[in-house]
Amino acid sequence: MIGEADSQIDGDILLYLRVGDDYLVVDQGTDHVRHVGKDLRGMKISQFNAAVSPVLKELYDEALRTHQAIYCRFVSDLAPNSYFWEGLFLPVCSDDMGGAHFVLNYNRPIDSKADILQMILDRSPVGMIAAVPIGGRDGGMPDGRIISMNARAKAILKLDSNRSRVNYIRELAPWLRDVAKMSRVESSRNGQNMDILYRGEAGQTYCFTVEALKRFILFSIVEQNAQPAVQSSGASSIGS
Repeated sequence: MIGEADSQIDGDILLYLRVGDDYLVVDQGTDHVRHVGKDLRGMKISQFNAAVSPVLKELYDEALRTHQAIYCRFVSDLAPNSYFWEGLFLPVCSDDMGGAHFVLNYNRPIDSKADILQMILDRSPVGMIAAVPIGGRDGGMPDGRIISMNARAKAILKLDSNRSRVNYIRELAPWLRDVAKMSRVESSRNGQNMDILYRGEAGQTYCFTVEALKRFILFSIVEQNAQPAVQSSGASSIGS
């Protein structure tokens, strides 16, 4: 196996040599190796076992036949973390072989699974916050680094996407109190999960459900009908 460091080119690039009715990968950029998670050098396009391969082969044939560059966008099942790609396919001549026998493929992923997941989460009516725990505090809720927050959660917390941020779980309670203008109403436990009710200035009530998911902490925030205030049950509040 040729290692990534042995590649002769950088970037999301593939260099193909036409061999009969197929195309052989003779070089691959280091970025492309990283994006697809494998070294394709020495493989033929017919061996990729990818649905897009026959379409790409037709485009490579067309580029060599017309001696014209071809630009396209396509869905690739070779890369584990990207779906949509764009590519510029250039016919390349060889002094030794005469004529165009190579295709230089400049590739670039134009999305990632993380981007797609974030778009889906942002359409949810449920606010969601994900955090990585970084230790407990006096037997209460563990603190954690917030790594993701969907649009609904940002709206409930009144976060300005351009300036304001909440980076840790310990910062949630002061933020809810001082910026979102919410007061804690009630806390309870349901198995391993914790439900915490907060009430806003206009009387709206939000239930923050906190649950541990393997190496993560997930907050789900659902708006409920306004309810009469009740005494705290004594369970830990968010970030305290």
